[in-house]
Amino acid sequence: MSETGPLSEDEQRTWGAFSALLDLMSSALDAGLHERGLNLFSYAVLSALADQPDRTLRMSELAALTHASASRLSHMVRRLEDKGWVERSPAHADGRGNLAHLTDQGLQTVRLATPDHVTAVRTLVFDPLDGAGREQLHALSCRLVQQFGVSLPACE
Repeated sequence: MSETGPLSEDEQRTWGAFSALLDLMSSALDAGLHERGLNLFSYAVLSALADQPDRTLRMSELAALTHASASRLSHMVRRLEDKGWVERSPAHADGRGNLAHLTDQGLQTVRLATPDHVTAVRTLVFDPLDGAGREQLHALSCRLVQQFGVSLPACE
């Protein structure tokens, strides 16, 4: 278990850099999606649906894929419904839960946003790192994600 005293000088230095990275990266990636009416979370939702053969997922599965609470996802899907990008319907197969379906307009939106988003990710994350740095980033990211009990295929 971690100690509860103040952060050491090294911990403060590391946390300061990491905290700034989280804020700056999130803001930069959001800004790149903003012109399409998206932010990083809404893009993740649309992308997850676009990756499905029928562009449909149970809300619970979509929440797991986007690492969101049911409440946060529900609010986002409502906003995406208002834009005509997602439709929600009851899951008729078992009568439990709801399905989210990506509309044609939503698919077009995510397809238009993807090239710019991929360019931003490459520019902001991968280009500054060499191969060893990329491997270290992957390993550290997987190690930190483990504590949340999330299973990521990329980390297995």
